[in-house]
Amino acid sequence: MVEVEPQTTVGHPSQEPSLAFLDTDVVLAYLRGDPTAMQLFRAESDGRIRFAINPTVLGELILTADDAAKPELNRILDHLKMLPMDYPKAKALTAKVARAMDAPNGHARNRMPHPADIINASSAADCDFLVTSNKLLQGLVAGAKPQVIALNELVARLHAA
Repeated sequence: MVEVEPQTTVGHPSQEPSLAFLDTDVVLAYLRGDPTAMQLFRAESDGRIRFAINPTVLGELILTADDAAKPELNRILDHLKMLPMDYPKAKALTAKVARAMDAPNGHARNRMPHPADIINASSAADCDFLVTSNKLLQGLVAGAKPQVIALNELVARLHAA
């Protein structure tokens, strides 16, 4: 990646670019040649946004990316910030989800999120964005940060900035 001085950033004018946690589906979309994902990664190479993942997403990528995509995956991994798993945040989020799922009659109201979703949501807590199409993961995040956003929405914001 060529280091480029950011011209415009989403959310942090005149500062370092926003940090976006990428869910597995976003990186896989890029590796599969999705035009919208390619625009997002182009914005990263232009210095307009930074990307982060955690070991859970990395493991999913290693397991699901086909052999033809491995060289490109290795190249983009060099430009991602690797966030740690945050056990206290994941534990607190798990307790919150469990409380929300308990119904007065003892039946769960909602489907329990996958443990990887809980880990990803807790890892992304300090990021500006969490980019995903996963509806259960989107529902885990409450509050202003990170802002959960779909891939096409973030690309639209970057174009508008």
